[in-house]
Amino acid sequence: MGRQPSKELLGLGLFGPLPDNVIDFSKYLRERFPLLSRNILFICNENENTCPFSSIPVLRIEQIHSLSDLFAVLKRSPPELIFVESSLSWEDPLHIITEVHHITEVPIVMVCKSSPQQMSSLLKQAYAAGLSDVLKSPVLRDDLMEILSVFLQVELQHFKNH
Repeated sequence: MGRQPSKELLGLGLFGPLPDNVIDFSKYLRERFPLLSRNILFICNENENTCPFSSIPVLRIEQIHSLSDLFAVLKRSPPELIFVESSLSWEDPLHIITEVHHITEVPIVMVCKSSPQQMSSLLKQAYAAGLSDVLKSPVLRDDLMEILSVFLQVELQHFKNH
């Protein structure tokens, strides 16, 4: 016969509902930092070690530096949002957008170092290939928060002032 859980473990909610005076820490983390559990990809140049979103410590982003890495990640655990640099040295961003769009309906946001007006031809092709939106680099925190809240459908008001 198996061992019964102690009254202390039962009281901590490990084998039932938590008492009113105990906080469910995992629920608290999900509510307070909704992006920690989200799968977000940033497709960037191989020599780039910093992500333009690193100023947001509660944002977990996996950086991708090759097409084979991208396909491995898409197969392993499809992301909920993809950011792709407009000036990749290792692959045409349009090819990446087209390939990803054929595999999954995940939103894709292009990060442009030039103004969107200067890139209008590329952006027209990118939207036709499946692009969802564009961000100007350097990425402003409020613009990023808007993109994340729209595409991930997460309330992020408390991050705007931190």
